[in-house]
Amino acid sequence: MTVQSTESLHEAYEHCIRITRQAARNFYYGIRLLRRERFASLCALYAFCRELDDAVDGTDSRKAEQLFRRRREPIANSCPEESDKIGLAFADTIRKYQLPPDVLRELIDTIESDLNRRQFQTSEEVVRYAHGVASTVGLCSVRIFGVQDGSADEFAEALGIALQWTNILRDIEEDSHRGRCYLPQESLREFGLTKDDLPTNSQNEKAQLWWKTAMEQGREFFRRAGRAFPVRYRKELRPALAMATVYRQMLEEMSRHPNRRPNIHPVRKLLAIVTTLTGLWNPLK
Repeated sequence: MTVQSTESLHEAYEHCIRITRQAARNFYYGIRLLRRERFASLCALYAFCRELDDAVDGTDSRKAEQLFRRRREPIANSCPEESDKIGLAFADTIRKYQLPPDVLRELIDTIESDLNRRQFQTSEEVVRYAHGVASTVGLCSVRIFGVQDGSADEFAEALGIALQWTNILRDIEEDSHRGRCYLPQESLREFGLTKDDLPTNSQNEKAQLWWKTAMEQGREFFRRAGRAFPVRYRKELRPALAMATVYRQMLEEMSRHPNRRPNIHPVRKLLAIVTTLTGLWNPLK
C-alpha cells in the first residue's frame, strides 16, 4: 500500500468514526471498549449500515437503488474508489476480518427490502427480518471482536434479534410516521388491536396487555442470547455485553414507561455497563 493510499484509508476510517460518534450513542458505548484498530472497523461497519438505512428513509428511491448496487461492489472485489470513504474503510474491514460474503449480502438485501414498506404478518417473519438487519451485524461484529471460529455465532444471532426487537418497540411511533410497521399483525389481531393503538394507552387494557407480552418476549430474546453465550470468549465479547446492557436497560425503561421514548442518562448507562462487566448484573437473564 502506498503512502497516499494509507493516508486515504486513515481518512476513511476517521470519517466512519465521526459518523458513529454522532449517530450511534448506544452502539458507541459498546465498541469504545475495543482497541483502536477494531474500534475503527466497527465504526466502518456501522457507517456502512447507517448509509443504507438513511437511503431507505430518503425520498429519492432511484438514488437509493443506485447506492445499494454500489454497496455490493466492496463485497465482490474490495476495490471502491478512494473518494468513497465508507466503501474504502469497510472493504478494508472485510479483508482484515474475513467477514462472510453471504452474511453481508443478507444484510444489504434485508435493508433494501424496506424500500417496499411492507408489513409482517407473523412473529416468524419479524424474526427473519431482525436476523437480516441485526443478527448479520452481530455475526460480523464478533469476528471483528476477535472470535473467528464460529463459536459466538449462535450468540450473535440471538442477541441481534433481542436488540432489533427492542428497537422495533422503541420506534413504533416513528416508524408509523414513515408508513412502516414492524410488529407482527397476527399478534395485534389476537388482542383486537391495530398499530395505531400502540405503544399503549392508560385507557386501553388490551394495549397494556399486549405491551406486557411484547416486553416479556423481548426478555426471552435476551435470555436466548444468554444461553448461547460462549463463556470462554467473555473477554473478547465484552463490547457485546456492554451493548446488551444498554439495550436491556432500554427495554426495562419502556416496560415501566410505555408512553415515553426511553432516554437513559449516560451515567446510568455507564454504571450498568460496569456492573455487567464486573459480574454484578447479567443483562442476558
